[in-house]
Amino acid sequence: MGKKILMVARDAAPSRAFERFATGLRGEGYEVVDFLGGGKPLKASDNTITAYVQGADLVLIGMASNPDLAREELLAASTANASGIPWGAYGDVPGC
Repeated sequence: MGKKILMVARDAAPSRAFERFATGLRGEGYEVVDFLGGGKPLKASDNTITAYVQGADLVLIGMASNPDLAREELLAASTANASGIPWGAYGDVPGC
């Protein structure tokens, strides 16, 4: 696997978790780009997210509390899936 990882999360909990994870990954030599809302709307456009997904080796998304809030996360996952790029979702609730 390559060393470019994209993280996309809107809600506060996955944003905080991804911040910590990104720090560790960068320390291991990974290039990490993150679009994290910290509980607020993401500032990145759909085109920007799509472009970064297509240049990533791995995409990680949070799981916002409802589909409307998860729009950018779902965009990142569906773009990665359509492009054959591995992706995964971070769940922060018990039983997830």
